[in-house]
Amino acid sequence: MSIEYLLLLINIILGIYYKYKLCVSTYVYSLCYHTFIYSYIVYQRESYESRVMRRNRKKSDFTNFISFLRSVNKEVKKVNLDSNSLKLINLHNNRIILLYRAALKYFDYDLSLWTKYIEFLMKYKNPTRVQNVINHALLLHGNISDSLYIYAVKIEIEFLKNIQKAREIYASGLEVHKYSSNLYFEAFKCELTNSKMLIQEVFNSGKELVSNDPALDVSVAKVIFESAVQNIKEDTDLFFQMYNAATQYNFSLDLSKEIKK
Repeated sequence: MSIEYLLLLINIILGIYYKYKLCVSTYVYSLCYHTFIYSYIVYQRESYESRVMRRNRKKSDFTNFISFLRSVNKEVKKVNLDSNSLKLINLHNNRIILLYRAALKYFDYDLSLWTKYIEFLMKYKNPTRVQNVINHALLLHGNISDSLYIYAVKIEIEFLKNIQKAREIYASGLEVHKYSSNLYFEAFKCELTNSKMLIQEVFNSGKELVSNDPALDVSVAKVIFESAVQNIKEDTDLFFQMYNAATQYNFSLDLSKEIKK
């Protein structure tokens, strides 16, 4: 454990006293209490560090350590959010990233570990790393799980706002899982969401939406529907879902009528 880390903990504790201007008796009590907290954090962190370094390490050694660091971050945010606190939180977040990467070297078969890592990166707004991790996870598990493709498409369109990458992912997924109703529906929703976002961009720019605007083009969604008809035409539930989704927007009402035929 680095000297910088220990000094940050000490400075955070001292900062609490200066911030709240505690009286002498309260100061003594708080000093004892926070000294205990400081010792507890240091002890716990050393304990977790030793577990992830041992030869017979388990997945829980990594996930418990990650949970501990996240809980410390949460408490630090509650008490005092100064420059020292932000540095400590940043150190913890960087350590969590390293812990996930280390855990996935040993437990790369665990899909839940991949998704939790991605969720963590999304929360702390690290889009480049999110995309890299998604690509790696799909490389390892894409052939096995259509749910991972569905998850990846959602992230690309909703979080990263990258329609081209979302299209690449669902196209690759449908090559492997050509009978996946859920993936077809996710791809269909992705295209409707993209049109919705494009229309919003036009409105935000102050321009008028004309009839031939690319935002109103749902031809890709139509292709997805037609592909589903070709591959899983007996899945009436899927087409009912597509119909309901298309009726939610004015720009896709004509498409909903085609689906209903």
